[in-house]
Amino acid sequence: MKRMTILTLAMLILVSVSPVAGEDKIYTNKDLEKYADTKNRETPVKYSGNKVTLDFSDANLVAVLSLLSDIAKHDGYVLKVDPRIQGKVTLKMTTVPWDQVLDFLAENYHLVKVVKEKTITVAPQN
Repeated sequence: MKRMTILTLAMLILVSVSPVAGEDKIYTNKDLEKYADTKNRETPVKYSGNKVTLDFSDANLVAVLSLLSDIAKHDGYVLKVDPRIQGKVTLKMTTVPWDQVLDFLAENYHLVKVVKEKTITVAPQN
């Protein structure tokens, strides 16, 4: 039932718009792996969020983050998304933790992620 709800939400959020000039990159699981490999951390980040499958084409970034917010609730997190965030995203990721996708999007779209206990706020960099 939970999977059907998430899938329904994903289908509702998909938007059909023209691509932003120069933004035709499709992010996949391989991009997540490369991203993890480039982070030379002494202590690797352990992602524990529910695993999701996402398939978006030129979707509004705020809409994708809002979907992640709904998914985060199932893990007991409150994800606050600043509506000033702009951009379109195309991604096709299969069975990945939502919190890893969030980190990846924050890094690639120059967003600031602030975590205080179980509340995560995502906003554009100033």
